[in-house]
Amino acid sequence: MLQLNRNRLHRRTEKLIEIGERISGTKEIEEAARYIVDELNQYNPEILKFRLLTSRIGSPCIFLVDKVRFDCLTDFFSKSGEFEGELIYTNDFSDIDGKIVLTDLSKPPSRPLKAKIASDAGAKGIVFIGYGTDDNDLIYRGGIKYVWGNPTIFNYRDIPSIASISISRKKGVEIIRKMRKGTSGFISVRTSREWVTSATPIIRKVRSGRRFVIVQSALESIGSTATFNSASNAALMEIVETTDDILAIFTDGHEVAESASSAFLVDSEWEMLKNNAIVTVNVESLGIRGGERSVSYISPEILDYAKKVEKEHGFNSEFRYEGKHGENSYIGIGIPYYWHVDYIPGDLPLGYWYRTEADTIEHVDFVLLEKQTLLIRDLIREMANSKIVPYSLTAFPTLIDNILQNDLINFLNKHNVIDKSVWDKLNVVLTNLHKLKPMSEQLSNELNLLSDISIEEANRLLIKAVRLTHWYLFSLQDKYFQDPYGSNYDEIFPIIRVILNTNDINLSVNSILKEMNKILDITDDLKSILERMESLLSAH
Repeated sequence: MLQLNRNRLHRRTEKLIEIGERISGTKEIEEAARYIVDELNQYNPEILKFRLLTSRIGSPCIFLVDKVRFDCLTDFFSKSGEFEGELIYTNDFSDIDGKIVLTDLSKPPSRPLKAKIASDAGAKGIVFIGYGTDDNDLIYRGGIKYVWGNPTIFNYRDIPSIASISISRKKGVEIIRKMRKGTSGFISVRTSREWVTSATPIIRKVRSGRRFVIVQSALESIGSTATFNSASNAALMEIVETTDDILAIFTDGHEVAESASSAFLVDSEWEMLKNNAIVTVNVESLGIRGGERSVSYISPEILDYAKKVEKEHGFNSEFRYEGKHGENSYIGIGIPYYWHVDYIPGDLPLGYWYRTEADTIEHVDFVLLEKQTLLIRDLIREMANSKIVPYSLTAFPTLIDNILQNDLINFLNKHNVIDKSVWDKLNVVLTNLHKLKPMSEQLSNELNLLSDISIEEANRLLIKAVRLTHWYLFSLQDKYFQDPYGSNYDEIFPIIRVILNTNDINLSVNSILKEMNKILDITDDLKSILERMESLLSAH
């Protein structure tokens, strides 16, 4: 078994940090991509080239509060121009039409979603106050594109149209203390949108007809790039050197273009990924010095398997369900997801330096980085070489049943919904789910008894079952489209939660009927797949 090369891991991390901030369309990201290709030349790497929409920042921003200037950085995809209005501090975004909003990055929702809300509500500008303690003078610049991946004719206009800048926590606190009714704000920003050619290294260590694992690491990076994401890029390079049955991709367009590379990969290679990719592993923010709180974002279909591998490697992680973050472009196609990170205790789990010029090499813990790299590599190997694809068939019927039995029924009772069609439909759905659970449990226990020929057919059916059900557990969209950034953080069945949070009960009831029909179609198709598996066992 090939071992990790500690010196090589360190050297590559240093080199990528030396290249500096890497934004789509710049010479720095092209240099980083070429370096990775040259280093991994023996594995026949290529540069995945496609057009992506990025944002250019022109002259430095100007931010005035009652004509006093404060340091700021322009956010990517900010609206360009000069904007003036009353400055208000808010995190609930009420009564902001025509105003400039001062808001906290540390409070939900995400930066892009806040910008979208403010833009739709008619605000002239939004000013993001940074993280940390009140004396933190670092500025956390980011992007507000909101639309995940490259935009289409259907969602291009969803990109927020608002002036957006970032200031430090220290300056934000100072401004809030001095504010009064009628405080004036002025923003001047210069930006442009530009289609550029991506620089995305991709290595296909994939054997014909074999199942494989997608392993990805964000190449585009804001700031000095040490913990985000040069150390993780070097870790993925080491995984490429020591692991087969992977499709490795170093993603351009992760930050500014909002996961453009992974979204393009899904769209351009849909059939190949749908048939043979068994999991996506995200390699991001590894080796953070002080990281001691292990968290793994994961799909329920692979939860038990990942727990076993992590325990073998000495990790005692908190497991959270995946969400629309961490370059997770694979929900719609139905490929399960895994991302492990070790957080720092406190309010800044990725470090006060995260995505800033302070993200330098002294913040990289190479002992932890090596341990995490070994965990990820071995999880990939075990999943790719497992006799039976390590999916749980019980995840979908169990999770959906729990939410319907608890949240939905409580909602209907609370609002005294007596519409017979809703209750009848719900009872049919629950009956179907209750039939599927024992079927899936028995199959999970017995599939390993099959012969090699039958196991291959069973594995194809397992993959088909998860492709059928996975997207519905996590998406608010049709499976061929991407949910916007931050639309779902670590929640199962987000669409039912949206429905239950709607104030109009009549709208909710109509929406519930449609969702019950979706579940009925999915459970009917899933039952057919499980019955085919049962026939394989009977024949055996």
